[in-house]
Amino acid sequence: MLIFNTTFHIDDSVHDEYLAYLKDTYIPAALAGNLLEQPSLARIESRHEENGVSYALQFKTENIDVLNRWAAETGSSIQQNLADKFGNKVSGFSTLLEEIPL
Repeated sequence: MLIFNTTFHIDDSVHDEYLAYLKDTYIPAALAGNLLEQPSLARIESRHEENGVSYALQFKTENIDVLNRWAAETGSSIQQNLADKFGNKVSGFSTLLEEIPL
């Protein structure tokens, strides 16, 4: 199982609007094709940032082929919608993690 993590930094001026958009629009759109599952959202605790808040949004997926299919079918368009709506008030980067059974 892979964990697809995207870390977002949100400017304070759009924080509440962004979180509502993430919960009401972005996450449902990401899950729509049934290629990603088990979304989770966590606020990143940081004492170094002077403004804004950072969040880690994670989904699980079965393998890299499924993730690549999601990216081609859904991911790029919802990322573009996010950029169009919030511009430079939101920035982010993605990380792919391999889940290791304990």
